[in-house]
Amino acid sequence: MYYHRALGREGARGFFGAANSSRGFYSLYPEIYDPARLRRIYVIKGGPGTGKSTFIDMIADRAHKKGYSADLFLCSSDTSSLDGIVIRDTGIAVLDGTPPHACEPSLPGACGEIIDLGQFWDKSSLRQRRAEIEVLNARISESYGRAYRLLAGAGCADEDISRGVLSIVDIRKIDKSAQRLIKKIAGGASSKKNKSENSIERSLFLHAYGTRGEVTLDTFKQTAKSVYIIADPYGAAYIFLAALRRHAKAIGIPIVRIPSPLTPERDEAIYIENHSCDVYIFTDKRRAAVISSEEGSISGRKTNGDVSIINMDRFVDRDDLRHHRGKLRFSAKCRSILIEGALEELSEAGHRHDALEEIYKSSVDFEKWRDFSEVMADKIINE
Repeated sequence: MYYHRALGREGARGFFGAANSSRGFYSLYPEIYDPARLRRIYVIKGGPGTGKSTFIDMIADRAHKKGYSADLFLCSSDTSSLDGIVIRDTGIAVLDGTPPHACEPSLPGACGEIIDLGQFWDKSSLRQRRAEIEVLNARISESYGRAYRLLAGAGCADEDISRGVLSIVDIRKIDKSAQRLIKKIAGGASSKKNKSENSIERSLFLHAYGTRGEVTLDTFKQTAKSVYIIADPYGAAYIFLAALRRHAKAIGIPIVRIPSPLTPERDEAIYIENHSCDVYIFTDKRRAAVISSEEGSISGRKTNGDVSIINMDRFVDRDDLRHHRGKLRFSAKCRSILIEGALEELSEAGHRHDALEEIYKSSVDFEKWRDFSEVMADKIINE
């Protein structure tokens, strides 16, 4: 599994701010970089190879040295790159504002500011290589187009599974179980104060289909004091998670929803930060019997808190399952094949993007870039 080096720094949490999904490129940027929540927002402009990710890493390094806590956002396509950072202690954000997540500063001057890293190009050398650039851009677009068509097909298969699952589970039983769990987590903290001040629901991705394959970050899995694993070989966990969200909202518990990158309207995990502890509840497509042998550890790493298993088997009608099993397996197989095909196309797009970056890098005056970036980074981290 790949992790950007910046995630190893103390105080840094890693997420994805967008996803390559069945609906195309799906961005959470408007929510993550909401000026109502941030004091200052810097939007980086400049094409490939201009050092946008390196600049964000520079900010992350300075934040770490200052002892600040920060949320780092990896690029959902190239997970070796950073797309943004939010320094939680200062309310300052820096983000890549170029396509596919193109954005402009909100409240220019008052809150938002542009950082132009494209100013250090030798444009005459780029004009000489225009034909190469055009071909690579066209081929990258072609690969992404095919990847998105394949992901759209995988999304249809996923929808078929979701509808089929509704025929084999007891919805009311799931709802009651979810309500009991939320009450246990809340510990009686369902006051009017909670409802009026803390009833906030945020969304963050921890899972991505990118040019380097399928990547899942363990940001909350490793830090939460309590972890619940939903053992779900059927595809029914999204129903349980939706019920948890509904009951958490009813009593005013703030949560972070972790959407599926394939089907963002459905969740694959949620994170609850309670007054007494934080709880992470995520889906594992294996059976409870397999997972139970790992209780007390997750993915080979010891956790700092309790690990519990929620077995979706107890909500499944066995007779209905026998009737729908073949259809569910067929749809799951189709989904898997289509995702695999999409990942191959994304990998091809990544190779072509790397070639494009090399062209642009060769035209950048990195000495001027470094001088500018050092000054700008100091300004951002000290304001």
